[in-house]
Amino acid sequence: MEKLKLTPNVLKIDDNDRTITASVTIDGQALIPDDGAEYTLKLANASGHVKDITLAELAFSSAELKSLPADTYTAEVWMTTGDKQRIYPSNGKAYLQIVSNVTSLVGDIVPPMTVDEISKKLDDIAKKGVTSMPGKSAYQTWLDLGNTGTEQDFINSLKADADKRPATSVWIDLSDTQNIIGRFDNGCWVELQTAAKWVPLYATGAAGYGSVTMQSFVHDQCWCNVQSFINGFLTLDAMKKATPDKYEYWKTCVVHDPYADVKQYDWSKCRITSTGSDLGEVDFAKMMFAVGLFSEKTILSLGAVKK
Repeated sequence: MEKLKLTPNVLKIDDNDRTITASVTIDGQALIPDDGAEYTLKLANASGHVKDITLAELAFSSAELKSLPADTYTAEVWMTTGDKQRIYPSNGKAYLQIVSNVTSLVGDIVPPMTVDEISKKLDDIAKKGVTSMPGKSAYQTWLDLGNTGTEQDFINSLKADADKRPATSVWIDLSDTQNIIGRFDNGCWVELQTAAKWVPLYATGAAGYGSVTMQSFVHDQCWCNVQSFINGFLTLDAMKKATPDKYEYWKTCVVHDPYADVKQYDWSKCRITSTGSDLGEVDFAKMMFAVGLFSEKTILSLGAVKK
């Protein structure tokens, strides 16, 4: 089996003083570069191929990434010898994530105002009066657009992070030897905690192991299931046909920086399978909703109830 791993595989924009190695292994043995060959790292995102980087001793400087925006990128190493090309790995890809740094967010400094200044402003407004045109409130317009909830729900929706969106891909971070971390392209990340040490090999299909075109829910290929769902091969109906034990590795998953708030729902009656048992499927459903892969309509159909 061929594997490709980039180290480090998570960097911030403008971090241009690191050396990134592209480690290629074949059946567990490290690839020794051929002096007569040229090695190129090819990067792509959801839109397609975006950049080629010439490798020296299977490494390159992070300065080569300067032109790339924050995103999740897939990677391959192409070895060229004359008119012959070999692509590593032969199955799957490596993943590289570029994330924003604090200077990527542009903020304004609001000038301070004393209590007296605020009182004076309010007095001026009161003296001048406020003229308004009759019409719908912003809250009513929000309801007319098909949203539901109280005025507080409307206010909370305005506070949502503008950069947040439903996930469209996931890559696997194996740097944590205790947990398997899935990092989604919308900033959410999930710790898949498990005591079974063999699970990382079989549970990380999105990083190059296993299949990401599965049409049935597989017990030990946890992230393969997620990526197969993203890719459109694994359906909700197929998930419903799985036995409850297939979801057991999701029982202790933890979602960080969620896209959606699971606390707004009662999950006690939520089930994916029809048996009524919960060996981890509720946690899986909550995770899929939290990262934006399950819609509210989906979780309500599974038995979740909005509080």
